Amino acid sequence: MAMFYDDPTVERKLKMSPNPEKMRQLIDMLSTPATKILADLPSPRFAKTHLPMSLLPPKLLDTAKVVYVARDPRDDLATSIRRVAKFLGKELTHEQMDRLSDHLSFANFRNNKSVNYEDMREIGFLDANETFMRKGKSGGWREYFDEEMTSQADRWIADNLLNTDLRFPSMENK
Repeated sequence: MAMFYDDPTVERKLKMSPNPEKMRQLIDMLSTPATKILADLPSPRFAKTHLPMSLLPPKLLDTAKVVYVARDPRDDLATSIRRVAKFLGKELTHEQMDRLSDHLSFANFRNNKSVNYEDMREIGFLDANETFMRKGKSGGWREYFDEEMTSQADRWIADNLLNTDLRFPSMENK
């Protein structure tokens, strides 16, 4: 954790935490380089990240299958699951599709302690009333963005998608 905190800061965080044991586990986990964790996993490995491609290993696309998910909330979940399965060379039964669709539904994500960082709340990193998942409704951001923020976001998205083949239909219709 030296990358984020020096030893006195870590000790202070441990003393302030309502659950010092869990806080210590989190600090230890965050202190372990992801490359070591991945190297120790058996193959085939699955890794999820929110890092941009520019921060991932340069040869990644030559050595691994990469699934990049860009969310358009109007897209059908079952269609997305089929596309990813096809890309990975997997065939899914009807039962597997149903189970995956249920597992990946917003209702399950909303109630998933890992997705909502419950461990962070238990050790005092998140406020008791704070949730990671909001309402799961398309366009929910409109409740938080004013007109200026919407314009800024539209410009940022347009600029950052400019030289890619990634397109969101909602941006195309403007």
